[in-house]
Amino acid sequence: MLKELILPAMTALLFASSSFYISSMVAKNELPEEIFYELPKNGELPEISLKAEKLYNESWTLKMDVSNFTFTEICTIEITDPYIGHAHIFEDDVWLGTSFTPIFNLGKLEPGKHEFVVSLRSQDHRTLVGKNGVIEQKIVIYVEEDKVQEPEFLVN
Repeated sequence: MLKELILPAMTALLFASSSFYISSMVAKNELPEEIFYELPKNGELPEISLKAEKLYNESWTLKMDVSNFTFTEICTIEITDPYIGHAHIFEDDVWLGTSFTPIFNLGKLEPGKHEFVVSLRSQDHRTLVGKNGVIEQKIVIYVEEDKVQEPEFLVN
């Protein structure tokens, strides 16, 4: 029981502290090149906006509208173009999957609050970083509990 409580708390703390740590590393220009790819300061940075859509079968899709970035399924050992790659999707700070297209199927979501973070990655899987930090976007989806409507009885 204790393990079930501590692990999510430690994961959230690690994620929050790593975001702060990454921002401070960007400011100091000290990013480890094995994990991060710092985009050229003189180029236009990729931008991402997210939209969630509930489908007829109760599943959800996440649509990523990107500029200055192209999705590809091709992964390489070295970066040929830093503006080509894929996205990593996290739900509540846990890696959910990789998207090689701008549409990602989230599946059916349980009732409640769901927080998703999408970060753009290069073809060699490094996290893309701009002058303001990691190129990422967050979206929160609130799923309401299905309500069974009571039948109405009409009395004449």
